[in-house]
Amino acid sequence: MFQRELNQAALWGERLLTSLRAASDSPRTAEVAKELTCALEAAWRMESSLGQFLAVEEQKLRAMGMLETASLARQAFDALKPCLLAAGKVLLRPEAEMKGWIEDFVPRVERAVEVVRKAQRGMPLVKSHRIDAPVGEARPESAQATVSIAQTDCPNLDVEGVADLARRALEPLGGIEAFIRPGQTVLLKPNQTLWLLADEGGTTDPRLVGALTRLSFEAGAARVVVGESSGGGSASDYVMEVTGVKLMARREGAEVVDFHSCEQREVDLPQGKLIKRIALPVPLLEADAVINLPKMKTHNWDWISGALKNWVGIVNPIVREQHHDADTFDEYTDLLFQVRPTLNVMDAIVRGVGNGPGANTGEFYGAILASIDPVAMDSVAAQLLGFDPSSIGFVQVAADRGLGVGDPHRIAVVGVPLSQAFRPAKPPEMGVDMYEANVIVGTGITRAGTLGHFKSMADVFYAMGTWGLVQRLHGTPTILIGDAEDPLFEDHLEAGPYIVIDDAAPEQYKHHPKPFFIPGHPVLHNLESLLPEGLRIPRLGRLALGVMGKTRTLDSRLEFNSPRPVVPLVRAALGVSRRLTVPFQVAGTIALLSTLTLGLSLGLRYLLLTRPKG
Repeated sequence: MFQRELNQAALWGERLLTSLRAASDSPRTAEVAKELTCALEAAWRMESSLGQFLAVEEQKLRAMGMLETASLARQAFDALKPCLLAAGKVLLRPEAEMKGWIEDFVPRVERAVEVVRKAQRGMPLVKSHRIDAPVGEARPESAQATVSIAQTDCPNLDVEGVADLARRALEPLGGIEAFIRPGQTVLLKPNQTLWLLADEGGTTDPRLVGALTRLSFEAGAARVVVGESSGGGSASDYVMEVTGVKLMARREGAEVVDFHSCEQREVDLPQGKLIKRIALPVPLLEADAVINLPKMKTHNWDWISGALKNWVGIVNPIVREQHHDADTFDEYTDLLFQVRPTLNVMDAIVRGVGNGPGANTGEFYGAILASIDPVAMDSVAAQLLGFDPSSIGFVQVAADRGLGVGDPHRIAVVGVPLSQAFRPAKPPEMGVDMYEANVIVGTGITRAGTLGHFKSMADVFYAMGTWGLVQRLHGTPTILIGDAEDPLFEDHLEAGPYIVIDDAAPEQYKHHPKPFFIPGHPVLHNLESLLPEGLRIPRLGRLALGVMGKTRTLDSRLEFNSPRPVVPLVRAALGVSRRLTVPFQVAGTIALLSTLTLGLSLGLRYLLLTRPKG
């Protein structure tokens, strides 16, 4: 993650200098303007690479020994940014003035490039975040934490099959009875961050929610409550309806609550480092036992999303806006000290790989993990996905503060051996340069906040083919995020939609009449609705989101509430439609629904015509 951005900055810096020198040496005005345009593109790309590096949270930089490197990157950014501000109208000037400007600009750029090179040279030897084998583990008798793994080769389990797999995972920990007493109220907290199905790798499997509900009642629980506060601007109740969690939970006798709309209570956090008082959902606070049900998946911010990251979903979105930025690791560790899960059971039946958390690809893995310690669980899950636990910010911060054990050499893995369960997954693609758009990243934002949430939406658009669609309809979009300068601002305005994101952006862009401004700091949940509007596809965006939601709702209903003979063919068609680009997905879904409607109407007509009279 760290080397990539600095290497990109150095590469674009070299191209910038090359183009500037070519422009300075060119004898013709047209050639000067052409080379200068190339130089200014290299300049904003260099700026954006540095901005992405500087968006890394200080806690991660400190843990990796990168604070001095970040200081140098900041110096390079600060040296470059004023030059870009002054570049705005240079292409409209006479040749002599352009060359005069270049003569003044080159020494500053040389300074910025030299600082980037110094940062590269001074970068500590950072071991790769990827691993080729498990880092290590402890013997059970000497371990300070235990993680149990149960695994199956069968991809088509029903709720009872998943319950059996969960029993196998819980058995080394003493079984479900070790955590639930008769008469207790149990709260289950699944990952329902977006309306993505479990087999897409995005959310906790409804079968696991049903299984833990069933096991809780078997242990004597008087009530089981399933609660969540979804992200991405989606209503939690709607998300759980789409994914099938609500249907499955109620079928097994559990209640379902939306942490956004339910009663909240202000509580003190005595062990809070940054949060001393916060509003939390009453059903969570009043539960006798809390079972954390995270999804094993990759994530573009902290490499993985697991037990610790799942706790972001215990606060409603309004409160989350205040605690999802530079200090997110510490803030949610504060919450875990206040409301610590009694038990953690991770869904890795189908794990999410690739561009998580919004554009994961589902990969059958067939496992359930269980542990009392959420830090140890994430340390093991990171290894199973092919990541070094020391590169996971949540693991390191929570372990340093004593919430749990993050060192793999102090964690025992029981059940399926770690070496047998180890299967590296496709990591998320970092950076913002694979989209069919110009993305300019500045300072004043973080990966945990605005940048990470933009990237999550951008990855979804990338998977759906939305960027290419926008380019064909309206031209190449430009997105300026945070405090950055765009030296080709006028050209980018002419090329396609222009979006400015976050209050940290410079005033001249936020208040310009042409760009579409998305306010907030950080900008989180309103990106889902406002980004399509800024890209000039609001109606198509709403239609696509509506169709996708209905498609997935139908899919989950067929899976959990339909006669089995009709399921495979229709679900296969729905699965194919999910992988299509936006226009084909909408058209394909409408065609499928129309066919089903026609088939049902013809069948009903046939029954009415053939029914015996009298």
